[in-house]
Amino acid sequence: MGTLCAALALTFVLATLLEKNIAYDDMGQYPVLPDGPKRKPPGKLGDWCAPYRLCGPGLCCLKFRNGSKICQPEAKLGEACSDAPIKGQIYPRHCPCLTGMCVQKRCVVSTWE
Repeated sequence: MGTLCAALALTFVLATLLEKNIAYDDMGQYPVLPDGPKRKPPGKLGDWCAPYRLCGPGLCCLKFRNGSKICQPEAKLGEACSDAPIKGQIYPRHCPCLTGMCVQKRCVVSTWE
C-alpha cells in the first residue's frame, strides 16, 4: 500500500512539473521571419515593364529602339505583330495579336477555331 501511494505521489509531481515546463516553454515568443518577395502588380498602359514586372491583360511589354520597355496594347486584326518574344516575355518592335494569329507579321483571323 505504501509503494502504491508513493508511486501515485511521484506521478502527480512529475505531471505537475511537465505541465509547467510545457506551458512556459515558448513564453509566447515566436520566431520573426521576413516576408517573402512581394509580387508587383501588373503594369498598365504606358507603365515600364521588365521580365519580373509584366504587363496586365491585353498589354505586352514592348522594347523600343532606345532600350526602354513600356506596356503597350496587343495588336488588333490587320495590325503589325510579333509572335516571338526576345527574353522574359518582352517583344521587339510589335506586340503579339490580341485575337487571331500572327502571319507574315500581321494579325489575321484564325481559321482553325
